[in-house]
Amino acid sequence: MSIKSRSIVIIFLLFVITTLYFLNPPTNQNANKETATSSTASTIEQVQKKEKPYGVKPTVSDFIDSNNQEQTAIVEKADDYIVECKNSSTESNDLAQEVLQAKESHYIEQLKESDVPEHQLAYLLTFNKQSKAAKLSALADFSNQYPHNKLAFERLLNLCVSQDNQNICNDNLFSRIESVDKNNGYLWQLVASIKARRNDDAGFIEALSRGNKKSFSTYYRFETIDFYKNSMQELSHFTFNELMVSATGIGTAIAVNIDEFVQYCIKNSKNNTLLADTCFQTGLQMEQGSKDSLFSGVGINLQENYYQGIDRSDAIKNLQQRKQQLMPQFPSKQQFQSYMLMMFDEELAQNWLNNAANNGELEATNQLIADAILFSKNENYNPCPIDDSSDFTGNSKEPSIID
Repeated sequence: MSIKSRSIVIIFLLFVITTLYFLNPPTNQNANKETATSSTASTIEQVQKKEKPYGVKPTVSDFIDSNNQEQTAIVEKADDYIVECKNSSTESNDLAQEVLQAKESHYIEQLKESDVPEHQLAYLLTFNKQSKAAKLSALADFSNQYPHNKLAFERLLNLCVSQDNQNICNDNLFSRIESVDKNNGYLWQLVASIKARRNDDAGFIEALSRGNKKSFSTYYRFETIDFYKNSMQELSHFTFNELMVSATGIGTAIAVNIDEFVQYCIKNSKNNTLLADTCFQTGLQMEQGSKDSLFSGVGINLQENYYQGIDRSDAIKNLQQRKQQLMPQFPSKQQFQSYMLMMFDEELAQNWLNNAANNGELEATNQLIADAILFSKNENYNPCPIDDSSDFTGNSKEPSIID
């Protein structure tokens, strides 16, 4: 498997593992043991609406093995055929990795020296090797200078969860949420996580209550990918595949520090009725107001914790069924093929990013597969890079006399 393909597989696995963690957090040890066991043993289902599953569910080894198999020429294309980009040779991969590292070094230097706010932010968030305390101060300065920048403000709140500094992470900062992204409950959930670390019950309940009134919860994953893709396009000569793999990796790996407030709900709901009710309402808001399976799953877990406390096994069973519909598998063959193809096709990629940001990951994935199948029906369609050792069908060519 090539370096690029391994990178894409790792990105997929990272997102799957992160989502599974939040879908299956540690539960209240005093909760009903039978319910907890049932939840742990539940089967992972396809992430989709009412459509039938796309393709056959492969294992990780299926993906790895299929990338090493020689592909034969396609005589008749199936209705669900998707163009597959063939790996380069090992020698080409080694050279490409050296070139990519040189490009990345040049890109980071350009970010460091740039006076463009977006470039300064990209450097600060990802490539600056400052301590967390220094980065918190630098992010606070940037956010004060550019008060309506959502990504900077969200990252600042996230850092406040793990690196609390009450000179920065205070009510003056929290009050800015209404002007930065007034309808996003996730920002108030970060505030609740900060209050949880301070064991501030009243502040915790107030923050969650404010978030519960918001119409949605989102953590800007797809906006982050687009942000880095754009800055890489502006500053360096990355191929489209290189910048998409890098930007998607950064966007998938961003920290989402909501575990603090979730665990606070689980540990403290039993002896605090108001807190229990507030956490339950947060669960409803997150499930109903999120288009991302990670946040919807967290919302279901909060509701499940509440019903365990009042012994509502019927409601718990219903929630577990809803959770199963959210839990991701390793990608189906068509999901994987579409994702790989998107890494070489700018139109597919931009449509996916826009659709995911506006309509959620599920709809974006389904539309990506449909678009990939549609594009692949065109016999002249081939965004894959041309490798000297293979043609676009993946067949090895005989050495040229001219070479």
